[in-house]
Amino acid sequence: MTIPESAPPRSPAGSWRAPVSLAVGIAVLVLVAFLADVAVRSHAESRLASSVAQTLGADREPEVSIGGTLFFPQYLRGRFTEVSAELPGSTALDTDIGELLIEDVTVTLIGASPDGTVEDVAAAGILTDQALTTAVRQRVPGVDVRSSPSGIEVGVSSFGVALRAGPEISEDGAIVVQATGGTIAGVSVEVDSLPGVVQNLTSWTLAPADLGLPRGIEFTEAQPVDGGLRLAMHGEHVVFDTE
Repeated sequence: MTIPESAPPRSPAGSWRAPVSLAVGIAVLVLVAFLADVAVRSHAESRLASSVAQTLGADREPEVSIGGTLFFPQYLRGRFTEVSAELPGSTALDTDIGELLIEDVTVTLIGASPDGTVEDVAAAGILTDQALTTAVRQRVPGVDVRSSPSGIEVGVSSFGVALRAGPEISEDGAIVVQATGGTIAGVSVEVDSLPGVVQNLTSWTLAPADLGLPRGIEFTEAQPVDGGLRLAMHGEHVVFDTE
């Protein structure tokens, strides 16, 4: 009687090779998906940066970051949960009233869509004395504006006049600068006693549209600081230029 030979024992390698291969495959897929997500996010951030710069007429593009762990779900939904944009340092805006310098601008977009529609916009930055001077010279040539924490001083050297003024926010979201006093040749005078041409400076308005901001954005705060006005802005259902 012949006794059949028993089968050789199976190598333990075969029992774990398949699970390891599966794990490696999954890891590769996850890595590829992650890299694709990063690449598409970067492209979208670049487009948004171009859109913000074009809308503001800025001389450079902001640094844009799209929030959220994954980008694809937001893209497929057609809505980015939160987008942050920064323009550190000095930036020139090309506006209808001339080139205006702003500093240290930050923008937060909530519910931004690829077509440029944004549910909520919050922004802040410093409107420099150069920008304020450019805006005021639309009314009276030869005017210089200097800001400090104590307020705004508007000087008209040709008349030897200096006005002290303070900014307020109007109901429609514009900045209204109202003179609170003045001097002529260093002598304090009542605002009503100032020369007629200077009367145009006793109250003047700067609207968001003057800075080239899109419709729907309003100023919410204007605080004098050294070298300009620190502004806060807010808007809802704002459309940025995407062309």
